[in-house]
Amino acid sequence: MSPPLFGAGFRSQHYAALARSPRALDWLELVSENFAALGGPRRALLERLRADHPIALHGVSLSIAGCDPLDRAFLRDLRALADQVEALHVSDHLCWTTHGGRTSHDLLPVALTASVLEHVAARVSEVQDALGRRILLENATGYVAFRCDELDEAAFFAELCRRSGCGMLLDVNNLYVNAHNLGVDAERYLAALRCEDVAYLHVAGHAVLADVRIDTHGEAVPDQVWALYDRAVRRFPDAHVVIERDENIPELAELCAEVELARKRHAAALAAGDAAAPVAPAGLTRLAVSHSEDWPALQATFWRRAIEREPDTSDAFAAEDRPVSAARGLRVYSDAFATNLERALAVNFPALARVLDARDFAALAAAYLRAHPPVGHDFRALGRELAAFVRGYAFARDYGVERSALADLAALEQAQLEVQDEIDEGPPLGPDALAALAPEDWEAARFRFVRALRLVRASCDVLPAVEAVARGATPERPAPAPTSYLVFRDDGRLRSERISEREADLAERLIAGRSFAEACEDGDDLAIAAAQLLVNACRRGLVLAD
Repeated sequence: MSPPLFGAGFRSQHYAALARSPRALDWLELVSENFAALGGPRRALLERLRADHPIALHGVSLSIAGCDPLDRAFLRDLRALADQVEALHVSDHLCWTTHGGRTSHDLLPVALTASVLEHVAARVSEVQDALGRRILLENATGYVAFRCDELDEAAFFAELCRRSGCGMLLDVNNLYVNAHNLGVDAERYLAALRCEDVAYLHVAGHAVLADVRIDTHGEAVPDQVWALYDRAVRRFPDAHVVIERDENIPELAELCAEVELARKRHAAALAAGDAAAPVAPAGLTRLAVSHSEDWPALQATFWRRAIEREPDTSDAFAAEDRPVSAARGLRVYSDAFATNLERALAVNFPALARVLDARDFAALAAAYLRAHPPVGHDFRALGRELAAFVRGYAFARDYGVERSALADLAALEQAQLEVQDEIDEGPPLGPDALAALAPEDWEAARFRFVRALRLVRASCDVLPAVEAVARGATPERPAPAPTSYLVFRDDGRLRSERISEREADLAERLIAGRSFAEACEDGDDLAIAAAQLLVNACRRGLVLAD
């Protein structure tokens, strides 16, 4: 067997440094959702990364333990991505993330029962059939355990791997955190897993609060996690290693130093010997007190309490014999749901977040998410209705502009977000092909435009504000004047271009699929303007050849 690889989770701010020193890391782990079914600069980045590094794909939205149907479109996109990069591994988490069509964007806990094991094993088989490969599942951090648990998590994993043929991504930090939060016996956990099932290890840091430890991946790996890593290495000597950092991301050199420390500790741990002896998986020993609800009902109860924050003082479904109380653990999930989604909206709408007071933006985000809860894994879709919502929202402060101006700001930012990563299409229709169109064919001609194109119509010119925030400057108050923009990619770069109202009318009709004659029906003089609009679009690769 080849020696273990040592790498890190890829973050875009490291690309330039990584391009200069491609051998600084043996391999890279990419977040699946950040690259599946996306195009433009992100897809080009993926191809450059793959040229220099073996790639693993790690996801967060498979919802393998969920009861909603598996997302078949996502599985098709994931398979195409894995095939493209020749992924060493494809992984996700043992958790659930969806309920009733809604998405938590968090890793929710699993009841460790025989019936849930059977349910998850069946879904793993479906996923592996769809992907045409083995999938790895990671042990997630937990803040609540279920009273109905019948076996420990290591036994659950060992049996799941045996039944389904899946493997495991062992997160050493998560195991350490769960030992403190849920009283998991880390030594027994390592010993209960089969060596051949563990493909690679995650190592990271976490936040230490007075009453709970939170898996943030925002700190350097602490000594206690390194010590558990040493024991994991002796138990799984062939497993690859990835260092994770999602918050407070350091320079690449600092991250590489942690990777090198993992490499050195790996060698030292193996030299020290004393591998943990395997133990037989625990049997299905039912607890004295068993919860009567089935898994879908348990998920519904958990969702109401943790995600919807239903005011219910009864947490009878949750185990109360753990170091962290059930009520505190539920608050961790509740707080994470609200905080993560508000943060995602701030990332997607940086100009809107910049011009609003922080409390106003937080209140807006909370109200918007109550009205439009997330329904898919794609964060780009999270704020799709935000512009319309802002038009009717009552802000606490007066910002010196009409609400429509703030809505226009959100509309332009959402358009830019969608265009930036829209999938690539082709081949384009060139200007020569347009010129070759016979005069008698122009009236009936219809044109198909690329998906990476948006028309935004605004009551104010908000583009200067968006551009100011992008370069770190203070935005000025937008001038009230009807303005229209075409948002598109030009040679891979995002462009937002002002166009006249007449051009916007024509573009709107042509993009909607109306014929050339229908687009120009308001006057013969529009034909010249429409033809020029099409020529410019063809020059930029925005019109597709049939």
